[in-house]
Amino acid sequence: MKKLILYILLIYCNSVCSASNSTLVNSKFDISDTLAQIKLVKYSNTEQAKKLALETLNVTLSNDDIRQQIQLYEILGELEIELANYQAAITYYSTALSLSEELNQPGLILDMLNLLTITFQQNGQSAKAIEAVDRAIEL
Repeated sequence: MKKLILYILLIYCNSVCSASNSTLVNSKFDISDTLAQIKLVKYSNTEQAKKLALETLNVTLSNDDIRQQIQLYEILGELEIELANYQAAITYYSTALSLSEELNQPGLILDMLNLLTITFQQNGQSAKAIEAVDRAIEL
């Protein structure tokens, strides 16, 4: 009987913990709270931060909010670097760069080119890093 009670208690605690860890992103709320959550768990639980960032990105894609999308692609790139997935980081940064170019925001473009330069270098792609630097200089 004691084992059964203990088992039920463990299942209950596990379900409560799971429910509190899963975060549903509501398209009607400001994502600044979610961005803060992502940054908070970024180094302690990179996979959870990535999951939350992807979930939030899906909301911003449906809302066509390009600035928020840029922020999330940048964060996803940072998370991929934490996971040593440099090629995935390059893909996210490249997407953020394209969106920054759509907005014609030189500051954002330079930021993304800088991140790409560093990531190319970390990934052993020196020639591409130099190309990104050259693009930045042209601006």
